[in-house]
Amino acid sequence: MKILTWGGLRGGISITLALSLPEFRGRDMVLGFTYVMVVFSLLVQATRLGRMVRHFSSPTSISEQAAPRK
Repeated sequence: MKILTWGGLRGGISITLALSLPEFRGRDMVLGFTYVMVVFSLLVQATRLGRMVRHFSSPTSISEQAAPRK
């Protein structure tokens, strides 16, 4: 579950919601923060996903998957 949460949608829903906001005084700031968070998600979380998968996967489950089934 942790890997699924970490590897999520990368801000697609956040950008959609921010763009759907009605015009108000701080809308541009909200859009800017949203885009910064999406870029952070892409650069930091996406580059660490492989390491996280290796960390949370158990060695026994990997060896069981590699062994041929009878």
